[in-house]
Amino acid sequence: MAINLSTSGMTRDSLIPPSSLTLQFQKIRNLLAGQATGMNLDQTLAIQLIDLLICKMYDEKKTTSNEMVVFQILPNESAIQLKERVDALFKEVTSLPPINSLYSGTENITLDPELLYQIIMILQPYELTLAKRDAIGEAFEAFIGPSLRGEEGQFFTPRNVVELACSILDPKEGEIVLDPACGTGGFLTEALKHKKSVKVLGIDKDNFLARVAAIQISLLCDNDSSWAFNANSLNPVSWPAILSNNIQPESIDVIMTNPPFGSKISVGSEIVSQYELGAIWKDEKKKGTWKKTDKRVEDRPPQILFIEQCLRLLKPGGRMGIVLPDGILGNQREGYVRHFVSQIADLVAIVDLPLETFLPSTSTKTSMLFLRKKHDDFDQKRIFMAIAERCGHDRRGKAIFKDDGSEDDDFPKIAYEFKKWSVDNASDF
Repeated sequence: MAINLSTSGMTRDSLIPPSSLTLQFQKIRNLLAGQATGMNLDQTLAIQLIDLLICKMYDEKKTTSNEMVVFQILPNESAIQLKERVDALFKEVTSLPPINSLYSGTENITLDPELLYQIIMILQPYELTLAKRDAIGEAFEAFIGPSLRGEEGQFFTPRNVVELACSILDPKEGEIVLDPACGTGGFLTEALKHKKSVKVLGIDKDNFLARVAAIQISLLCDNDSSWAFNANSLNPVSWPAILSNNIQPESIDVIMTNPPFGSKISVGSEIVSQYELGAIWKDEKKKGTWKKTDKRVEDRPPQILFIEQCLRLLKPGGRMGIVLPDGILGNQREGYVRHFVSQIADLVAIVDLPLETFLPSTSTKTSMLFLRKKHDDFDQKRIFMAIAERCGHDRRGKAIFKDDGSEDDDFPKIAYEFKKWSVDNASDF
């Protein structure tokens, strides 16, 4: 990159690892909403910020600890000079494969130089690649607003939940890890940090989110086999060939996902018709079981179909961690789902998540299930169960701490206890 950084400035090792960037992103959102001309839609504003965040994370990744970062305001630098340097950084990032497949080559950072100057002033002290929670996910949430998130089921998974899933599932060298509702790619990037040699694949029906996930993945791995696709995971007949060639039934070793959930999200009869769980099931109470009938429903909540699709894609013996509303686990009317799962997979672990886990986005009570698709080589006899009472933040998303100053978060302890339980019970999950 032909960028002159001879003037003294910040090196990468002087940047601060942030635990949260919510306030910073809200400040940036207010700046953009109040001062950006020709940009009225929140997603338009979000795309501009996402492009800047991608530039910043790329800059952090390629810069050694004692080198100066490009994404900063140099002493005595004008807003126009800064804009020229950031434009050059953006062009470099979006010209690199496979990132270049996500851009036409005509995109630009269209922010006014003075506004760009203010945004970089807010972001420059932090090292986003070491953010405790998903920095891009937080940015998207801050920009889009709760009403749209609720309608679309786009609730971003907190980093500590992602870390818990990755610790329990423990992706191994050479395994394929999939998130069929990947959002900005939190589970997939954590899998790459956990084991560089895994292949990660993501799918999201939102083109913007799929693009962000693909870029995040590309920042963490050097191969073109890991990627994110824009498609509807629940409608495989509509998948493009590049996706079908990469993801086929019984081809996945590990699935980690937090699928969209909500009774108001319509899937549609065309998609429901592709699933056994789209049938009407009869509760045979005398036999203590459920029987599938020939009749079908017009719609199903997406989380129910995601369970079947995930199990369909897993290899025999494959492992899965999935966040689900507690209603699926206990409501009588969802008993057919539990019956269906028990025929295909073994329940290995269940972690009850605090109500605050996804607040302030949604107050739906959830748990995370860990399943293994049935295989002759495995005989699951015991189930690990845990209740997390604290998740590191309160109902408003504000971090909470213990008296000793450490984060009040039960998830790391649960991950540790699961490892002990695995050893004690000779589990190779």
